[in-house]
Amino acid sequence: MLGFLQKIRYSPYMELDVVASEKVAAYKPDKAKLDVIRDVPLMFMVGITSAGKNAVLHRLLEKYPDNYYFIVSHTTRAPRENHGVMEQDGKEYHFIDLQAMKSLLDNHDLIEAQVIHSAWISGTSIAEVQKAQANGKIPVSDIDIQGAEAYVGFGLNAKPIFILPPSYDVWMERLMTRYEGKPHKHDLFLRMQAAVGEIERAMTLDDFYIVINDNLDHTVDLAHKIAQGEPVEPHYHKAMDIAEQLLVRIRAELEKM
Repeated sequence: MLGFLQKIRYSPYMELDVVASEKVAAYKPDKAKLDVIRDVPLMFMVGITSAGKNAVLHRLLEKYPDNYYFIVSHTTRAPRENHGVMEQDGKEYHFIDLQAMKSLLDNHDLIEAQVIHSAWISGTSIAEVQKAQANGKIPVSDIDIQGAEAYVGFGLNAKPIFILPPSYDVWMERLMTRYEGKPHKHDLFLRMQAAVGEIERAMTLDDFYIVINDNLDHTVDLAHKIAQGEPVEPHYHKAMDIAEQLLVRIRAELEKM
């Protein structure tokens, strides 16, 4: 495995062939395998870029280590550096080659799989959820909105939490930090455009909890309550109001770009 990691470390993407893309497009999880984990409670952090979903997830795992298990997804992309630290196999992701991913798809060992940026495949294995189940913990992960919808659509016991920043200005501050104050205009445009679609979609989904990340510990505690089944209104008024305000502001800024 080490040799493989050393090999792909210098390549930003693995080569994605037509066969692999077709396998993902046609992929459906095995019903019998899903039935084994159907009642396992799952929680996913979803949200627009730089809303803070990773920070919420990491703090949740840190604050409640006995309650949650981080789902490590499989991916064919290369490990990359985040804030000066290289990603580790088995920690952030299971980094595998394309042939290994094809085997997972052929054996229907994944819950879901997606082609990302037309360059690599990522997916979550049924075995990862079973590990959490065996340890008596709730499986948690960050995921995009399409992936979260897939879990709900499969009839799994999933609770997606859609994280939003408290305002457009705060969101821009977080984005500028991500870009170290020097964003690429086209990339920023694409992220803002994607945010509009994601917010619009989340507001229509009854199974999604929309949560404003205005205070990290408060957000984490709210996520914990949701995971533990405590009564929380999925679309409370403040969150919906802020979502609407974000949409208005982002659309206005997009028109100027």
